[in-house]
Amino acid sequence: MNKSFIYIPVDSSCHEIRLVILAPASEFGSDIHCSLRNIFLSSAVRPQYEALSYVWGDSNVTKEIFLHGESFQVTTNLESALRHLRFKARERVLWVDAIAINQNDVKEREEQVAIMGTVYQSAKWDLLWMGQESTQYRYAMFVLGHQFSKNEKEATVDFARLVRNKPSIWSHLVAFFEAPVWQRMWVVQELALAPEVRVICGFKELDWKSLETVASILTSPRYVEQISPTSAEGLVQVTSTSSLRAWKPPVDGPWNDPLLIWYAFGWATCYDPRDKIYAILNIVTNKLGIVPDYKVEADELFCGVTRKYISQRRDLKVLGYRCVGWPASATRSTLRSGTTPGNIPSWCLDFGTSLQPYSPRFYARTANSSQSQKGIAWTDRSSQILDSTRDPTQLILLGISLDIVKIVTESTTSWSDREIIDQYYNRVTNVLAAIFRPDEIYFNGDTMKRSYWVTICSGIARTNKSHWQVAPLESETRSLPSGPKDDFPFPAFPRSKIIGATESDLIPAETAQMSDTDYQAEADYQFKATLVETTQHHSFCMTEEGYMALVPDTTRPGDILCALYGGCTPFVLRPVQGTTQSNVEGAFEVSSQENDTMELVGPAYAYGFMDGLPKQWLEQGIRKERRFILV
Repeated sequence: MNKSFIYIPVDSSCHEIRLVILAPASEFGSDIHCSLRNIFLSSAVRPQYEALSYVWGDSNVTKEIFLHGESFQVTTNLESALRHLRFKARERVLWVDAIAINQNDVKEREEQVAIMGTVYQSAKWDLLWMGQESTQYRYAMFVLGHQFSKNEKEATVDFARLVRNKPSIWSHLVAFFEAPVWQRMWVVQELALAPEVRVICGFKELDWKSLETVASILTSPRYVEQISPTSAEGLVQVTSTSSLRAWKPPVDGPWNDPLLIWYAFGWATCYDPRDKIYAILNIVTNKLGIVPDYKVEADELFCGVTRKYISQRRDLKVLGYRCVGWPASATRSTLRSGTTPGNIPSWCLDFGTSLQPYSPRFYARTANSSQSQKGIAWTDRSSQILDSTRDPTQLILLGISLDIVKIVTESTTSWSDREIIDQYYNRVTNVLAAIFRPDEIYFNGDTMKRSYWVTICSGIARTNKSHWQVAPLESETRSLPSGPKDDFPFPAFPRSKIIGATESDLIPAETAQMSDTDYQAEADYQFKATLVETTQHHSFCMTEEGYMALVPDTTRPGDILCALYGGCTPFVLRPVQGTTQSNVEGAFEVSSQENDTMELVGPAYAYGFMDGLPKQWLEQGIRKERRFILV
C-alpha cells in the first residue's frame, strides 16, 4: 500500500520524526489533504503536535486521502478520524503512525518504533479515537462526562442513582468498553506515556480523568459480575493504564517488570505477534536488551525474550505462566499460536497469546511466613542457563528431582453455578475419603487430611502452630464453614468480603441484614468458590513416595516433580519419549545426557517442600544435583 509515495528520510538516531499537517476544510465531506514536515524532538524549541491513538482496522479496506497532492490510501477508521479532527479554518498538526512512518521501509519502522515512547511523551496530548459517534457511544459519553464527586463513596452512589434513573445507559457503557481500541496493545504505551489524554468520539470529547472514575466504579464488587468479558478487558485497559500513568513510566517501581506488563495486558492484540514484545519496551526501564528487529521471526524472538528474562533476573518466574486458550490435553511443545510461525519449545512463552500465572498463590504461600520471600529452597542459588549458545531451542538448568508422579485426579474448569460448585466440593471431599485413612500421618507430621486440604488450596499462610488463614482477617468473622473441622485449616470469610462492599447505600437490605444461618451458607459457598478458583487448570497428585502436590492439569503419571535453581516453586517436567529415570538408593541419578531431556509441564505447589526442604535434601545427600535439558 502506498509504495509509490516517496518519503524524505528521517534520522531516528537524532529523534527525527515526521509530523502530519492536516489541512483545514469548511465542508465536512470535502477531500482530506495532508502534508509531512520533518522535525527533531531534541530541538531547543519543543514542537507542538497532538499524537493520535486509534485502531488501524483492515488494511485491505481503504479510503483515499491526498498527501502532498498525491493519492494516499489509509484505512477507513483513520480516514474517519482525520475527517472529524480537521479544523475548518486552520491546520492541525498531528503525529499519525500509518502516515508519518514509511510502512514499506522495515529499517525505518524498527528505528521509529524504538523512539515511539519519546514521540508520545513529547506530544501536547494523545487523542484517543473511539470511532464515529453512535447512539450507544453518545449515551456512554454523556455518563462518562458527568461531573462525579471526587469522593469515591459519593461518586459511587451518584453513579448508582444515574444508572437507576436511566437503565438503558448500562448497555451503552458496556458497548463503549467493548470498543476495538481497548483491545489494541500499542494503545498501552500511547496512553501511559502521553502527558494528557483526550477521548474523542465523533465530535465529542472527554478527558481521561472522567474515564478513570467510571472505570473504577464499574470494577467494584457491586458491578463487576454484570460486565461482559470483552468490556471487562476494556475496563482493565483503563484501570491498569491509569496505574501506569500514576507511576509516570518508564518506571522503577513494580511496573518495571516487563512480565507484569505482558500479563496485565496479555489479552490485547497486535497485527504482528512480535509487537506484543516491542509495544511495551518504552514503558519499562529494563528492556532486557531487546531492540525492535522485524527480521527476527516470532518464535525466535519469544525464545530469546524468555531466555533473557531468566538470565538477567536470575529467577524462573517466567516459567510459571501459561498461555491462555491452550487445550487442557496439550503441553507447550505441542502448541503454537495461531499467528506465530514455527514450533515453540515447552519452556518458551508464546507472547502472541494471553499470559496468565498458573496460580499467583503458589508464589505467596509457604508454611512459614518468614520463608515467604525465599521461595522453596534456593535462598543462595539463582538460576543459571548452561550452554546457552549450543541450541537456542534448549534451556539447560540445574536442580534436583523430588519424586515421580504416580496418581493424578481429574481437573476443574472455571465454574460459577452454585450447584456445580457444590458438586466439585463433594468430589474433592470424596477423594480425601478414598485415598487416606483417618489416622494416617503425612511425612512432615501433619495429618493426611490437613495436608490434603492445604495442598488443593495451594498452601495457606500459617499464623501460629494450630491456626491457618487465607489472608489477614478483618475484625468481623463468624464460625467455620461446614467441613472436616478437626483437620480443616481455614477460618470463615469475613462478612464484609461476602457482601462485597462497605457503603451502606450500596448494600442490598436483604444482604446487609443476613441472618446467621444465611450468612453461614454464604460463607460455605464462598469457601467452595475459592477452592474451585484455586484449583482451576490444576489437578491433585500423589507421587510414588506419597508426597502431595497441586499440579497443572496436563500432568500425567510418570512425570517428574523437581526443584530448579531460581524457582520459587517446584516444577513438573516430562521425560522426552525414549528416555528413562533411574532411582539409586533414594537419590535420582542420570546415566546419560539423553536422560536429561525434558518438557516443561508447569509449576506446582508441593506441600512440605515450600519452605526450604529441597535445599536441605541436597545438603544432606538425599537428592543429588542434576541438570535438566528443557526442550
